[in-house]
Amino acid sequence: MLYRGQMIQMNRNPLGDGQRRFFEGSDGFADRLALRLCDRHYFPKKEFFESLYFSRFAQRRIKRLDKERPWVALDIACGHGLTGMLLAAYVRADRLGAVYLIDPHTPTRSEELTAIFAEMSPQASSRVMRLPTRLGAWIERVQEDPVLDGQRFFWMGCHACGELTDAIIAVAIRRREPFLVMPCCPNRRWKGTWPRDLCRPVRADLSALPDLGMAMDLTRLGRAQSADYRTMMRLIDVEITPHNRVLYGEPIELLHPEEATEADEMAIVSMDDETQGGVAGGEESVD
Repeated sequence: MLYRGQMIQMNRNPLGDGQRRFFEGSDGFADRLALRLCDRHYFPKKEFFESLYFSRFAQRRIKRLDKERPWVALDIACGHGLTGMLLAAYVRADRLGAVYLIDPHTPTRSEELTAIFAEMSPQASSRVMRLPTRLGAWIERVQEDPVLDGQRFFWMGCHACGELTDAIIAVAIRRREPFLVMPCCPNRRWKGTWPRDLCRPVRADLSALPDLGMAMDLTRLGRAQSADYRTMMRLIDVEITPHNRVLYGEPIELLHPEEATEADEMAIVSMDDETQGGVAGGEESVD
């Protein structure tokens, strides 16, 4: 994969001394964070780049949403939480009031990442909260808490397996809020982790198609479009992950007037272009 003009081999090996040259010489927050992780020799290279590029899609979309009041990002099945942390670092507090990292499981050594992030950007870190809970429990909590229910959520799922992606999209549509997901494991089913009315929103039998994942993703976008959402698909570099489709949807009532009549988009993003000069199209919020 091409990163800042250099070829980097993508795998699950941890960031270490051999990768420092890819991040040195840059003032960007993500590159400085990567150098700190290289010192620790534990954080998987693949997961760093997944979070980096997924969070950049999220940054762009949040900055284009209305500015009436700050949004709250929900990083569902967040794992180590790097995606949400990067989002908080790169989007100002007046646009993104908080980031909730929602996952019942906390990966080994994730506290090291949290400590590094807090040291590098205390202000951004103060807007990030880890909630060790499942999606269903979180939905019930929101329904029971009028303060939470009154917030505006930006629903995210970076490699939310199988039906978890469907549930994220379903609850976002029900609340008329944006979603951004990178689906994986299309055949994976879950039980008992969210309200029954959110289960199996994709009910088509697509098993005969050669690319089940693509078929399901197009069905997901179609379902959002039928609910008056504007949708788009983007691709990250397939060398990072074969599950590289990023799906986005937002209610048409949230669009700027000039965007409301635009056709849906599908494009491949150049990873080399994406990484030049920090975050494209926005300012870094960290000090």
